[in-house]
Amino acid sequence: MGLFDGLAAFGLKNMEPVEDIYADEKQEKKQQEVKKETKPTPKDEVDFLIDKEYECQVCQQKFKQRVVRSGKAKMISQDLDLRPVYDGIDMQKYDVILCPHCGYSVLTRYYGPMAPTHRKMIREKITASFRPQGTQVPNKISYEEAFPRYQLVLANALVRQAKSSERAFICLKTAWLLRGRQRFWMMRQSARK
Repeated sequence: MGLFDGLAAFGLKNMEPVEDIYADEKQEKKQQEVKKETKPTPKDEVDFLIDKEYECQVCQQKFKQRVVRSGKAKMISQDLDLRPVYDGIDMQKYDVILCPHCGYSVLTRYYGPMAPTHRKMIREKITASFRPQGTQVPNKISYEEAFPRYQLVLANALVRQAKSSERAFICLKTAWLLRGRQRFWMMRQSARK
């Protein structure tokens, strides 16, 4: 006696018996297994980046900076403190806009028009003693290069007396960067073993 025997009482005697009621689910599982077996090729960080031109709000000189293409990186998870984790790239390393001519730096979120008094403060306290590091745009930014950039962002924010919320956000992003560096080193160490 089969599962569908007795359907004739409902007028369904011409219905072919269903062999496997879980066929669709098995098909989906097979497709998922195939997807798992075909691992995507590791993405290089450079594939996510493009050059973007900015005009400095302090010295009005134009410069290029590497930024992450919008929509290119896919978020795979989020930490408890809402730090987004992306597949193939750490976005925190590319969130600083740094003028290589005068030392003005800011997070991309706060880039925009600047008050003349803030511009004057940056010129007096940052630009006066800033040593340019070169105007060549690097292919990608390492954690060792990104950390001093965040330090410079915080220094700029303190000099121009930015709001407490902006300074706190800079500190949070710096902590996220350091956590990303720690994860990177831990993955590197485990790969060597």
